[in-house]
Amino acid sequence: MNRQCKKPLACLLAFIVAASCIFALGMSTPADAQINREGLPVDPDENLGTWFSRGPLKVRGGLEVGWKNRSNIFLSEDNEVSDNIFEIKPAIALHHDFTETSFWAIEYQGTFALYQDNTDNDWSSHYVPFDFFLGGKTGPFVEVSNDFWRSDDPYGSQDLYNLGIKTKRTQNETYVSPGWTFSPKTKAQVYARYIYLEYNEDQDKFQNQREWNYGGKFFYKFWPKTSALFQYQYATREYSDQPDSTAEDFYRNDVYVGLVWDATGKLTGEAKVGYSFMDYDNEFNTVGQKYENYDTWIAQVNLTWQATSRIVLTGWVERAIRQSTQSLVGDEFPNNYYVDTNARLGARYSILHNLTAFAMVLVGLNEYNSLDGTDAREDDVFKGQIGLEYSFLRYLYLTGQYLYDYRDSNKDGLGYTDNVFYVGLGGRF
Repeated sequence: MNRQCKKPLACLLAFIVAASCIFALGMSTPADAQINREGLPVDPDENLGTWFSRGPLKVRGGLEVGWKNRSNIFLSEDNEVSDNIFEIKPAIALHHDFTETSFWAIEYQGTFALYQDNTDNDWSSHYVPFDFFLGGKTGPFVEVSNDFWRSDDPYGSQDLYNLGIKTKRTQNETYVSPGWTFSPKTKAQVYARYIYLEYNEDQDKFQNQREWNYGGKFFYKFWPKTSALFQYQYATREYSDQPDSTAEDFYRNDVYVGLVWDATGKLTGEAKVGYSFMDYDNEFNTVGQKYENYDTWIAQVNLTWQATSRIVLTGWVERAIRQSTQSLVGDEFPNNYYVDTNARLGARYSILHNLTAFAMVLVGLNEYNSLDGTDAREDDVFKGQIGLEYSFLRYLYLTGQYLYDYRDSNKDGLGYTDNVFYVGLGGRF
């Protein structure tokens, strides 16, 4: 593909990264960004209504149906196929408070996509997050969460495996974190996270994964709503269906320092930077190429700022080492990892009490290594989204959106352009 766009995209990415990091020094961030299956940041409450309470138990839900037109449903450079897609998106949530600070909550988010012409590409996604917290304002506490995802969508894994290809998979992530709040200024916690990823089809099973993360965090509040953060994490991943002697199994050490802002005002969240050291358990892959260990700086900065009563600004910066998810045999561009650097800026503006406009821009760079000495693969990524939402009759809303999704690669056949138009009608209760 034409590489003329690389320099402006890289410059725009550098600008957004720098702007977001500067923004983070004076602003704040939510602890975790939520990303939908299309790789876009989402409002966790976008399909849910206000809470209905009965004692300590609260419930809310929503349903949205919509029509989507995509110009490139397979996200392909050489085989662009357009189609109309009918989508149904139900959601329901329960929340139960034990005390002022302790609770459990569970939610269901579903998506059912039905294609007009390419009916073999119909897919569904089922996401069930569960959260539990037990503790007071000081003293011992424990956090528990479990995220279950069952899907056969075409949007690929976090590591971009089978991007554009309908793929059935199950993922479950369990997190347990006990800790102690020593005082209003200091808090420490340790945690363990287990990630299970299993693919249905035999041709995909070489990507089956079992990952453990262990770590600890220490917080020290040095300002009324601002704390310093120190974090260490050890991660180890096993590819359970690859040969033991050549598997892509690895371990990684991550060290972070950062700032955390209390979630009690217009500014909330977390911004951290650090360094990551990744090493592979085996020396060579299946075809005898030597795995390349790697270390680099990393970052997670996620911003939300209630600028005015009508304007909300968001920003997100991430840099991480990811696995390349390439086929073990016969790969045209052999590599074992890539560095994913991306940044997003977004805004929501309440034009009227029942009319909201929103926009988002995402810029990214994926830098792969090369195991055979050839030029390494590099992909530039750009996403831009605009939309409107109009609420009426108290519980109903109408939304319209446009998304431009673009990837440019220095390797033939790996880029794509997708134009996505969407109109949806929903209700929240």
